[in-house]
Amino acid sequence: KYDYPRSKASYGSTPFSAENLPKEEGVMQPKVDGAHALLVLQGGKRPRVFGYRTSKKGDVLEYTHKIPGLFHQRIPKDVGSKVLRVEVFLTDEAGRALPAERTAGILNAGILKARELQKGTGGLKIMPFDVVGREDQSYGERLGTLKELSSKLPFLMLPETATSERAKRKMVEKIVSGKHPLT
Repeated sequence: KYDYPRSKASYGSTPFSAENLPKEEGVMQPKVDGAHALLVLQGGKRPRVFGYRTSKKGDVLEYTHKIPGLFHQRIPKDVGSKVLRVEVFLTDEAGRALPAERTAGILNAGILKARELQKGTGGLKIMPFDVVGREDQSYGERLGTLKELSSKLPFLMLPETATSERAKRKMVEKIVSGKHPLT
């Protein structure tokens, strides 16, 4: 049974300004272009990754088997049941994000073709950025949950996070100069 969100969450945004954005309150993370997906965690079971859309036939889109090594993972029982919003994206061998179109091509392919298309790359990665059903918590609290989960689940790649104006300015400079590996 598939009883998970069928749409993307709506997040606030601020118009880009290299000068003003670092001064904004809150957490800043780079926008990684890949595919928005849901990661289902259930203690004692395998993790599963689903698209939030359905196929042309109305089927649920599952990406689990297309992500190398994910099928063989087991979620520790103490994790319980959680659903995370994640970005699934492809990297090169050096860990730099590749164009979102390549990620989409892999996720839209059959399993064997998806595995073949990843050869010579760093493979598909999973970056969690929110916890479904915890919208009553601050983002800082949800981020704490993501940090705790990533310490138990090595296949999760936490996003770089900046909270101070100085750290945000440094992040913006890396992004604008093209030196940030994930944007």
